Amino acid sequence: MDYIDPEKNRKKELLKHMILQLHKGEAPDEVRGRLAELLQTIPYNEVVEAADIILLLVDHKEFRQLRAADLKEKILIDTRGVIR
Repeated sequence: MDYIDPEKNRKKELLKHMILQLHKGEAPDEVRGRLAELLQTIPYNEVVEAADIILLLVDHKEFRQLRAADLKEKILIDTRGVIR
């Protein structure tokens, strides 16, 4: 059985909740601030791993390391043509 890190799982669930609040337009300024803070504490690869959908709207250098073969389980929308 795989070990599940409860702290990592808690951060992922909190992140999902905050993103849903933002999407619905229900997030107060304090939630927006907390989301920005939380995103800085979660490693980039964990955010990509936890995502069900990858939506690329900008072509920052960090996104160029993503490969389509690594994202085959995800819904991918690449508006910049970055992912190969």
